[in-house]
Amino acid sequence: MSDETLKAPWSSMRNDVHLPRLEDLVTRVRAQPHAAKQTFVARTSWQRGTRTMAVFTEMHLDGENQSPPARRSAIEMDEPLYIGGADDAPNPGEVLLAALAGCVTAGTAITAATSGVHLDKLELELEADLDLRGFMSIDPSVPSGITDIR
Repeated sequence: MSDETLKAPWSSMRNDVHLPRLEDLVTRVRAQPHAAKQTFVARTSWQRGTRTMAVFTEMHLDGENQSPPARRSAIEMDEPLYIGGADDAPNPGEVLLAALAGCVTAGTAITAATSGVHLDKLELELEADLDLRGFMSIDPSVPSGITDIR
């Protein structure tokens, strides 16, 4: 956000972004740059087979927990049938793409809101490549994770 953008009047909401809260955060970070550090906490546990549960209970800003005590979000993940999973939840690679797209989408909505731009629709589609030879430890020279995201 440019200085000119932030001088614009801050109404309460634009694109369903709460602008006064955002303005308070921008003011705090400008006065205390160390306050810009945000830390996310995700805990995963193996459920059975290829199923994993990720739980999110904390989000920290400048070392302070910003999550209400009752906050608890979870994502279940599983692998497709051809890898031995039950395919009854998104796989971790799909969740990674969704998280990246969600981050870009939220950032775009915030930038649009603070710039006075009204959004009617915003969609992203991402793709990722993974070589199963690395993922399944068939070939140690092949990386075991996602190698390309487009």
